[in-house]
Amino acid sequence: MTISTSLFFSKAVSLMSQNQTDLAAMQEKVATGKEIVRASDGVDKALNISRLKANIGRLDAYEQSLNLVGDRLRIEESYLQGTSDTLTEIKTLVIQGANASYDTADREVIALQIEELTNEIQSLANGADANGNYLFGGTRTKTQPYQQDSAGVIRYQGDQVASSVNFTDTRTSQIGRAGPDVYQSVYSGNQLNVVEGTYDLEIGSTTVGDQFSLTIDGETIEYTVVSGDNAYSVAQYFSESIQTQIDLGRFENLTVAVSGTDIQLVATDGVAREITRSSVKVSGGTAGVEITVDPTQTPDPGRAERIEFFEALYLVVDRMRNGTQDEIQGTLDYLDEMIDQSTLGLADIGVERGAIEAELDLNQELRATLKASLSSEEDLDYATAITQLQAKMMALEAAQSSFAKISQLSLFDYLR
Repeated sequence: MTISTSLFFSKAVSLMSQNQTDLAAMQEKVATGKEIVRASDGVDKALNISRLKANIGRLDAYEQSLNLVGDRLRIEESYLQGTSDTLTEIKTLVIQGANASYDTADREVIALQIEELTNEIQSLANGADANGNYLFGGTRTKTQPYQQDSAGVIRYQGDQVASSVNFTDTRTSQIGRAGPDVYQSVYSGNQLNVVEGTYDLEIGSTTVGDQFSLTIDGETIEYTVVSGDNAYSVAQYFSESIQTQIDLGRFENLTVAVSGTDIQLVATDGVAREITRSSVKVSGGTAGVEITVDPTQTPDPGRAERIEFFEALYLVVDRMRNGTQDEIQGTLDYLDEMIDQSTLGLADIGVERGAIEAELDLNQELRATLKASLSSEEDLDYATAITQLQAKMMALEAAQSSFAKISQLSLFDYLR
């Protein structure tokens, strides 16, 4: 009887202790709002929660990088848009200055305005982000990209390497540009090291009724031999016909000369011409026109001479002050190319920004999905938890009441 009562007392104490532990655990869950407070609450769930949190953390870091690049691109876009707008202002001034009614004094005023606008473009080319990092110096973000040398000429001081940032193993975005990629050189209008191409066309023997055709860059000239013709007259006909096409502007940078039965075409721009011929002889046989290209004068356009961006703007100023009306108008080619380059640059940035925004949208959708999964794993169902909490409180109160009653029995007094 003594052992039974002692055992009953021990079980009552153990039950109260367990109920107190369960109640404390449930109160902690209610206080934190989490189903899993520590790993021991559920190992599998704890591991899954840990993985979800790690993935969400990576997405948060990814979004931070995306926002950083997006902000950087917006700044670059504003500077490049400012450059484009300023170049358009300069073009408007050049058009005004090319007007024949403007005299030297008027053009001097315009030249001063263009100088001031050129300085504004230099400031834009030296644009920096909120951290003071230059945008258009390549990887030399702490060196001002465009500086005047001792002669007052603006020179590029950065490198030719564009900065980029990696978001993932496969996703990279450009966040810094080399100045020459943005403020590019322009075509001066001159071609260097041009090799003129020479084409020799030899008219062979002719017979009345023979049909000849010669095609140069898609333009075809045809002739049928009539009575009284010979190789010389056919050569003269083709030469004159080619000259007519040249005069009409259909064959640019091409000259023609005839010597006897030989026709010589010269591509003065060094650009190869596509020349084909055909003939039908009434007596049968092969064509009567032979075409050869002198191998020592194979056409070669050479290379285009280009001048630096700011050098071209200085030239615009100089032509405004000292050039003829035609020379002033000629500088519009520089400005048109500069504006086109700015437009392309803005388009590239626009595409990059669009890609960043799409990545942000996808990232946010994925993060929302992961957070929903985390919530379902981790967050507490308050309705169920409150019910369980009340049940545990009642169980503890019942255990405590039973213990109080049992502890008042005389047997307990005896056991003491």
